[in-house]
Amino acid sequence: MIKIIFIDIDGTLKDRFARIPQSIYEVIALCKQKGIHVCLCTGRSVSMIQEDVKQLSIANMIAGGGNYIVVNGNKIFQDSFAQEEIEYILSCGIVDKEALFFESNEEVFMNKKAKEILVTMNKKMMEDMTQEQKQYYHANEKIVYEENLHTFCKTFHRIHKIGIWCEEKTFACICEKIRNYQLVQKSCWGNLNYYEFVKCGCDKGSAVQKVMSHLGLTKDMSMCFGNGQNDITMFQQCSIAVAMEDGDEQLKPYASSVCEAAHEDGIFKELRRRKII
Repeated sequence: MIKIIFIDIDGTLKDRFARIPQSIYEVIALCKQKGIHVCLCTGRSVSMIQEDVKQLSIANMIAGGGNYIVVNGNKIFQDSFAQEEIEYILSCGIVDKEALFFESNEEVFMNKKAKEILVTMNKKMMEDMTQEQKQYYHANEKIVYEENLHTFCKTFHRIHKIGIWCEEKTFACICEKIRNYQLVQKSCWGNLNYYEFVKCGCDKGSAVQKVMSHLGLTKDMSMCFGNGQNDITMFQQCSIAVAMEDGDEQLKPYASSVCEAAHEDGIFKELRRRKII
């Protein structure tokens, strides 16, 4: 019997226009009636979770891709890269050569090259949106794209996620110094590779295990929904793993099944088909 459902946010809980489908509110209500825990499981830092998502008042949350965990409203885990690892990246000249961002629980820090790439990607994502949809997106989005890496304070901000667009040999050099990492996403942008990595043990799969252990649940009681490469480890730790139809093709081989996209009420329909709600 399913007792907990882990749900990614962007492209899963929220549709490609960054809206929460009305069916999600029914999913949450029915899960509550049946005593099924719902847990958000997002790559977003806790402070970057959108306002409309917060208003769902879901008491369980995995944020930062797995570095920050809340169960029944109480924080049970938080971790980050060692300070010397971040100092190495800041001092080795990569900041001036490559597109780079650091992510803390409070803020995302990026250099000029990263800002330019992220702004371009964001504009492309919004191409199909109506003016009303764009207004909704901007009203709820918490991530600000600005060249602000110079404001980063290594003695105050604890970094749990690093993203870099670079050649493979540059990433290999980083790996020689930062050994305690886990690559959670890899893609291409023009002639550059994009690498997104977190500290080992701070991925979604490790976080799912921690949540279930805290609640006294076992793998056969778990289910999850996701759409991206960083959901792979979550899929590996859940009994039933459902990929969104419009999600990353690299995720689907790990899925138990594929459901309709978020804007087609995929989560609701899949839970109905399986008679879970």
